[in-house]
Amino acid sequence: MKTMWRKSKIMLAIGIAILIFIIWNLTWLVFVNFKYKPYTETVPKDKYGTYHIVGSEGYNFNVKKPDYLSLTGNLGSVAPDDICSLIIWLKVFGGYKYGLRIQDNSGGYDIMVDSNGNPIRLDSQSNEEFEKTVEIIRKNKVSIQKIFDKVNSQWDLS
Repeated sequence: MKTMWRKSKIMLAIGIAILIFIIWNLTWLVFVNFKYKPYTETVPKDKYGTYHIVGSEGYNFNVKKPDYLSLTGNLGSVAPDDICSLIIWLKVFGGYKYGLRIQDNSGGYDIMVDSNGNPIRLDSQSNEEFEKTVEIIRKNKVSIQKIFDKVNSQWDLS
């Protein structure tokens, strides 16, 4: 009798675990498809199965949906001259985080910025590092503004 009782408890636990797994998968699937639908509608899949287009002025746009059971995906744009790239992470509960990649003669720089392209100071940055970031943003303000304009015309991020 005890053995049968134990088997029933084990089967119940397995059933609950399977149910939780199914619910989590369905929740993830609905979330990802709902959250990324406005972005994939304007950037369809290409012949390789990725969400990617090249706009009329040569700007590349892409959408990276989150990987299986992850909630982190992004939107991206690359300027035709490859000097400026913008990546936008969708926050789970609304809003965005922005990152710029600036390429110049002295190297490449990854910079976290706000929705207007202004640098965000990271806790780990020294004053000197942050001032260098501000200078890189200042030198590339035209390119940065243009890529933000292009992204905002491609997707409504307001």
